[in-house]
Amino acid sequence: MTTEITTTTESATTTETTTTTTTTTTTTTTETTTTTTTTETTTTTTTTETTTTTTTTETTTTTTTTTTTTTTTTTTTTTTTTTTTTTTTESTTTTTTTETTTTTTTTETTTTTTTTETTTTTETTTSSTATTTTTTMTTTATTTKLPGCLPPTIRLVPNASSTAPVRFFRSDDFYILSNMLLRCDMSAAITTKWALHSCNTTCSSPIQIDELIHVNFNDIFIPARTLPYGVYQLTLTVIMEAATNITSTASTYVMVIPSGIQANLIQMGTSLVTRRYQKNFALDPGTFSTNPDEVRWDASDWNYAYYCTTASLFSSSQLMTSLLPIDDPNYMIQKTSCFKNNSGNEIEWEYSSNVYWKSTLTIFAQALKPNKTYQFIVNMTTKSNPIQQGVGYLLVHVEDNESPLITIACIISKMCAVKFGEFRNLNPTTQLALYSTCGEDCSTIQQIKWLVYQGFINASLNTVEWILFDSNSTNHDNMFFGISTANLTVSKDIFEQNPAVQFWRFKVLYSFSSTTAFSVLSFKVNQKPRNGSCTIDPLNGTAETLFTVVCSHWFDEDDIKYYSLYAWNMDSSHPIMLGYSYEPTFQIRLSAGNHYASSQNISVHIRDKLDAVTQYNLPSVIILNDETETEMFNSATQYLSKANNSETFVQSLASDYQCTVEQAIALFNQILHKLNTKNIELALKEGISMENILVSSLIDQLHTNSNKSSTSSALSDYFTHLNLQANVRDRLVTYMHNLQMMSIENIQWQASSLAQFTAATNQLTRAASLRASDKCHQLAFSLKRLANQILYEDVRATSTEIINCINNALTAINAPLQNRASVLDLDLIRSNVISVDYEDDAEIGWADPSLFANGDEFSSNSFEMNRNSFFQKRTAETIAQQANEVISWITEALSIHLTQDQHATINTSSVFFSLEITTAASLYGKPIRPIGHAMIQFPSKFDFNMNPNTTMSLRTIVQPLAPAGSSQSRAYTNFSASISLSVLNRDGSVIPIRNNTEDPIEFIIPRDSNFRVPTMNLQNVTSAKNSENQNFYLHYVNITQANKNLSMSLHFEMRPLDKDLAYLFIYRFDRPPQLNTLADHTDGSALWCTLDLAKNGYYSLFIDNHRTAEHHSVVFGLRELNSTETEQYCQYYSVNNGLPLSDRAFNFTANYEIRVYQSGCFYLDSNNNWQSDGLSVSMQINVQHN
Repeated sequence: MTTEITTTTESATTTETTTTTTTTTTTTTTETTTTTTTTETTTTTTTTETTTTTTTTETTTTTTTTTTTTTTTTTTTTTTTTTTTTTTTESTTTTTTTETTTTTTTTETTTTTTTTETTTTTETTTSSTATTTTTTMTTTATTTKLPGCLPPTIRLVPNASSTAPVRFFRSDDFYILSNMLLRCDMSAAITTKWALHSCNTTCSSPIQIDELIHVNFNDIFIPARTLPYGVYQLTLTVIMEAATNITSTASTYVMVIPSGIQANLIQMGTSLVTRRYQKNFALDPGTFSTNPDEVRWDASDWNYAYYCTTASLFSSSQLMTSLLPIDDPNYMIQKTSCFKNNSGNEIEWEYSSNVYWKSTLTIFAQALKPNKTYQFIVNMTTKSNPIQQGVGYLLVHVEDNESPLITIACIISKMCAVKFGEFRNLNPTTQLALYSTCGEDCSTIQQIKWLVYQGFINASLNTVEWILFDSNSTNHDNMFFGISTANLTVSKDIFEQNPAVQFWRFKVLYSFSSTTAFSVLSFKVNQKPRNGSCTIDPLNGTAETLFTVVCSHWFDEDDIKYYSLYAWNMDSSHPIMLGYSYEPTFQIRLSAGNHYASSQNISVHIRDKLDAVTQYNLPSVIILNDETETEMFNSATQYLSKANNSETFVQSLASDYQCTVEQAIALFNQILHKLNTKNIELALKEGISMENILVSSLIDQLHTNSNKSSTSSALSDYFTHLNLQANVRDRLVTYMHNLQMMSIENIQWQASSLAQFTAATNQLTRAASLRASDKCHQLAFSLKRLANQILYEDVRATSTEIINCINNALTAINAPLQNRASVLDLDLIRSNVISVDYEDDAEIGWADPSLFANGDEFSSNSFEMNRNSFFQKRTAETIAQQANEVISWITEALSIHLTQDQHATINTSSVFFSLEITTAASLYGKPIRPIGHAMIQFPSKFDFNMNPNTTMSLRTIVQPLAPAGSSQSRAYTNFSASISLSVLNRDGSVIPIRNNTEDPIEFIIPRDSNFRVPTMNLQNVTSAKNSENQNFYLHYVNITQANKNLSMSLHFEMRPLDKDLAYLFIYRFDRPPQLNTLADHTDGSALWCTLDLAKNGYYSLFIDNHRTAEHHSVVFGLRELNSTETEQYCQYYSVNNGLPLSDRAFNFTANYEIRVYQSGCFYLDSNNNWQSDGLSVSMQINVQHN
């Protein structure tokens, strides 16, 4: 019978109790039950003031209840055994709870229940005259709950039963995700552990877990080739750290199956090769076949059966029905037999020396007839399991002439597995990258050419007929790359534009001085998922709305791999990844834009297990912009500041479930982005200078309201909101940093989330920038590791997000150092919290006041800002190093998929990145125009010391903000973008280029669009007094460089108020100039006539950086020419006229405006210091670019 016993304590603990009482009689002290009688017992409830301390797990306890009166004392001891109740939910979730049965009559009692595993048998004395021994065994299934703390709910994805386990190839990585709902007010902290059991007989046998499998994460990642073939139970146990007796478990089942071997008769598994009639050739599947399920191929594990026919087989099923092996006694009488004693010899072929293996078959010279094509087939079965087999095909065209062996293969071999007989798999939604090799005497290659064929089935002959495809048509520009090289890349557009074509053949033709040879690789198109649909419900909502996406009835012969979700507003070519799911039904949250309501376009990508993708567009969804998002932000701000809390949002993050965490962060990132945009727009509207609060992106531009002056209250409001939002971002990024990296879809989603998260560079604290950089660094390494196994489109999409992320982190960490963003409060606080062991850290030197002082200023504010700058620079160096490695890894990953004349371009608001595969000869005079005003111009002549036909990579990067560098002195790069140019060989090493000053490489580097051009200063020279009768009105300019490694050019711009006047301009370094009929003490001069006025109405003069080097000042002078001088030297000017010299004092009839500025071109050396040696500033520089 079930009752509730409520004990009133300070924490109001509620215990649900179920009691079953079994009374037995025993004559021993052992736990032996001889008679069992079950009786129904009613428990009583007494409410008293009691303090209860509970720590419970699976426990057997002895509970003693004492009732005390003034006359007698009766003690009753009951042995209580606590058991565990197991409840199975949705066939996968098991919740284990412990309940305790207590019958209590107490007054002012303190009860402590301790976790133990004991059984106690006691003697109870009921009177002084009679003694009996009674043992009461009580078996209890109970649930002990802490207030507001329930067992977590777990759902594993994918979710499968033992009778229908999820199937994974042994050669593939796979992972199981855990979707947890935590329900504990005390804390969201949990402990997780996975267990694996083999189910080949029963699921009770735990397996020894490979060290590559990490069992203490919320999700489990199983690397390829770590589990043998078979069925496995994977069980996750979750324990609430606040109450270790509250646990949950969940299980799912997987089956590891053979992947299928790649049976290759020759190297690379080419479809067709040419061989000479009078030359032996070998078929060697024992050497060239591969088993993706094993690290090492062992030819002795297999049985080999060879077939040869003169007919081209279309269906592999004909292998077993119409052909005999070549060593069959009846083979020679077969109509399609290849060997009919063509050579007159008794032996036309033989196996390798190890006849038992038969792993190599040698075909002797003249065994086959010239000018004919033969098809060889090998059927391979494992000796241990004949069901596991592989079939390899090869067409051999026999010729009279010498024919070197040419072979073709896919660059990404996993994408070109055998699909159907001799045909490889071809995905119509991705590019196809092939390469060819010449395996014999290839020193006289004169030309390489690729031919493309389309195949159509001839039903009557059961064969494929091939038709030459015009790959040179102008309609196919940028669809074929490397058509005259050893490598060929075919754009996916070719396949998408020809959906009716199901067979494709690629033939490479090598021309030699005296012969030709060719090879062929044939493909069958992998059908995309089809016949299905997807829906989203509802079609409108707010940030709190949970939208449900349901995909149904999708069919694919290779099964559906997963569903991924993308969204875009205006540009569908740059969608944002919202998430992915292995199940056809999943839920998401969406955020509105900056307006009251926004429409989001959403598409679902359905991908099969061979990576063919179908895109299905959902109806547009309207997201209303109400107060919900502000409330959610305020709630997150409140709860994220606490270490442990029960807020649903925070518990979702604490669950570490990939989908939950990513979606929660994505939602709040959209909210934060919206709030940040509004904050910036309001600041600019209030007249706050854009250049001091934000680095302009490469695409989107915001501008300050120059008609309004900012107020202190506007600044205060901006910084208050900025720091509040930065604090939330600082906490959120920690959850992203902890997520596991498993598959490419997982890596891409994390990279996409981080790229969006870090886009608000003004809100990234030092810690957030470093965590984001570190995570992107890890993602880039994982991408590089997978790059030779995955699609180019996946590599490119993931590279885009990773490069965005790392460049955002670079911009964020450098912006405060470059005075382009505010120092965040959290950074300032953290940098001035003295570490406990700071005295042992000689690098920081906290005790040295001179380290953080501004010269002789020792104020606390100066100390705090300089300490912050110290840590900011140190972190910037770390991020810069990580960024360099990320760029290198991304370059390596993309280069695998690119061939000659092909390029990959990433053009976003955060970065421009271009990687082009080209030849040395193409660099001469080559212009590169990455973005906007930016440009790189190669000279027509330079020393390259390389064969003009050598293939190389050309990498160009443009970043919106130049890094601060490590130097203590400023380099004045804070309003400049940075451009990087690298010439690399195919292994990624830098190729040096040497040029001279006559033929320089030219760079045009854009400045920030919000750079404020120095205004023209009005010079009231008409009122100037000239008591010393000077010939020129002099101006002084200080050009001292704090950084001795840098030299800068000098630019003079003068706008006369009377445009009909002419002037003489002179200058001299470090002292006043003098020019008259008696003296010429100048370093330069210029005659400014009205014809020299620029379109903007001013005169200009340029002094290059080499002339200003080592100087500290420039003094320049101006003199207005009188009408006679103007007529003589401007209207009828010739070189022989010289300059108009005069000993008269200057006299101005009109005022003028003047502007002087410096400009430089620097490079960042290996020590992260800016340098200018070897660089010359061009006179074409203006205020928009260098």
